[in-house]
Amino acid sequence: MKKDQKGFTLVEGLIALVVILLVGGLGYYVYDRNSDDGKDTAKTTQADNKTTDETSSNTDAKYLDIPELGVRLKLTSSVEDAYYTVSKEGYVYLSVHHFDKVQGFEQCRSNATNGEYGLASLNHAKVGDDQFGRTLTQDDLEGFSNTKIGDTYYWVGGSQAVCWDNSNIPDSNSDAQKAEEARKSLVDLTSAIEKL
Repeated sequence: MKKDQKGFTLVEGLIALVVILLVGGLGYYVYDRNSDDGKDTAKTTQADNKTTDETSSNTDAKYLDIPELGVRLKLTSSVEDAYYTVSKEGYVYLSVHHFDKVQGFEQCRSNATNGEYGLASLNHAKVGDDQFGRTLTQDDLEGFSNTKIGDTYYWVGGSQAVCWDNSNIPDSNSDAQKAEEARKSLVDLTSAIEKL
């Protein structure tokens, strides 16, 4: 090669190509990772609209459809504005819109992406599933719920901890009592779980 020749050598061109591919790959990884986080948020938005009216022959009933599990919950009037989110791990968290913006109840929203686990969770398991290193038996599952669809048991349980902070709520506020009633109403929906 001549000393006064201008341009890139093959090695320099390959190095530039590798750098461009690395930067592009890293950019794609970050984009893909962030768009996965956005899917939980999108599910939250979709879940906000999932409370649907369905008319039966005798009465109007309101349902919360949860297609990710193939079930729906027949809602009562005290939780007719219920909604859910699904975490990346597949856990379903339930809450009610009328507590979303109440002071002191910020953690009662159902938005698993932000670590907000709602007032309750919809649980499901089969005989033989592992729960914290222990294999679940039929007796175990029947102790949780008599609601069985196919070979899967479903039940609504309270969240891991109380989602409201009493120190943040004014003494005159009866919302803590209302939130507990809403949580209990959600848990009572265990018997209202139906196949979708």
